[in-house]
Formats: sequence, structure tokens, C-alpha cells
Amino acid sequence: MAEEISGTTLMRTSDPARVDRVIELALKQIDLSSIATGAADEMGLGPAYRQHSALDFILQDLGAFPGKGWSLVEAGLSSPVVRNRNMALKTLGSWGRHQWPEGAVAPLSRAHGAEPVEDVRARMAQLLAQESDQ
Repeated sequence: MAEEISGTTLMRTSDPARVDRVIELALKQIDLSSIATGAADEMGLGPAYRQHSALDFILQDLGAFPGKGWSLVEAGLSSPVVRNRNMALKTLGSWGRHQWPEGAVAPLSRAHGAEPVEDVRARMAQLLAQESDQ
């Protein structure tokens, strides 16, 4: 796969095998540790946020593939860029708690405790309050 993670059509697919390839590519091209530096109220604009934008391209459509790309979602939860956190929450909401990977509650709880943006913190609380049998 010779694509670079930068286009809005990268995740426009219903093919799980393609999504697996995109996730594999993302794990090679995106330095998740440089993204998961802790919640802040950053807009994430400009060249310094190129990797954050690439993560957004994936997270925005990852909700259609429950359980896939958890490390990307987890990094998004701890990003200083609000949009990354919102996209990670969108993904978790789409998956439904019953399809979250084992151990997903702890990182979401930590993110909730550190969240500086009130409406994002409220969305996190809603997800944490969901029953796992829904």
C-alpha cells in the first residue's frame, strides 16, 4: 500500500482488510507517543499538527470497524488536540461499550479525569456510564 495518511478518502471503505492495511500504515507513519502527550485545548492547526490530522482521518471512520485500531483510539483520547479526542469518543460511541477492547475503560477514565474541556468531559462521562450489554 503506497498511500500516505493524509487524504479524507483513505478510510472511506467497507472492506475490513483495507482498514487493517490503513491501521498498519498508520502505526508505521504516526508517532502515537508524540500525539498522546495529554489533554489540552489545542486546535491542532498548522504543520506541527500534521500527525494529529492524519490520526483524525482514520478515527473519523473507524467507528464502522469495532475493536480495530484501539491503539489509535487510545492515543486520540490523550491528545492535546480537542478534535482528536472528539473523534476517539465518536469511535467508541459507534462501537458501543460491548465491543470495546478489554481494558478500554481505564484509559477512558484517565482521560475523563484529565479532560480540560467541559463538553468533551461530559461526553466521556456519558460513554463511561453506558452499560456493557447494550
